[in-house]
Amino acid sequence: MSWTTRVLCALCSSLALAGCGRIGYDATGEPAPACGGHVGAFFCNGFEEPLGDPWTPWDVGAVAIVTSPVYRGEGALVADTEGPMQNASVYATAIGEHTSGDLYLRAYVQLPQTYTAASVELMAIRSSNHTSPSDATVLMVQNGMAAVYVAPISATFPSGVPVARDAWVCAELHIAISSTAGAMEAWIDGTLAVSESGLATIGPDGIGAIAVGILYTGPDQTDPAVVAVDEVVVSSAPIGCD
Repeated sequence: MSWTTRVLCALCSSLALAGCGRIGYDATGEPAPACGGHVGAFFCNGFEEPLGDPWTPWDVGAVAIVTSPVYRGEGALVADTEGPMQNASVYATAIGEHTSGDLYLRAYVQLPQTYTAASVELMAIRSSNHTSPSDATVLMVQNGMAAVYVAPISATFPSGVPVARDAWVCAELHIAISSTAGAMEAWIDGTLAVSESGLATIGPDGIGAIAVGILYTGPDQTDPAVVAVDEVVVSSAPIGCD
């Protein structure tokens, strides 16, 4: 069964997850780590329940909870777009409003090998105003490599670190919040891909949300795109992979 078919099926089958909690079990039968396992973490979600609070869909394509593929537990999010300049994502404002300090966003993502990832935005730390992209720092895949787009300065920072396909990838994004002297970093499976400082990471709308899925496909993303997401954590300290 293709991932696209699973997205359609999940609109029905996700109801079966209603009784599941945040903590699932991995392939070894060990409990999945809750927020207490990450220092400074204040938001954790593994998509173990039907799509709803704390997530709000924001999609032109399709987003749904599926039972395969999953990194850990019973469910994961799958986002599916059909071409360029589309989005299929969810956002959460439960992280609260932030005007200073450090924020780390970690998620496991999986991109199948069936398409060329020319320009696919995967996750962001952003304003709670989801209609305003001016305050977002976005981790993306650009021609198969990790890259970060910093909206307050309208700049993209590429890297030479590839994002593996057909495998779960641990992706982490960090911003130090400042209108003049901020910083951002991104890691792929624990390898530092991008690191920049002395830049603006916050704009007039502030920082108050995260988003995951397919936030946007660039004009050169002519292939339909599919992304799976699991085990989302937000923290004031580095999270790492587990």
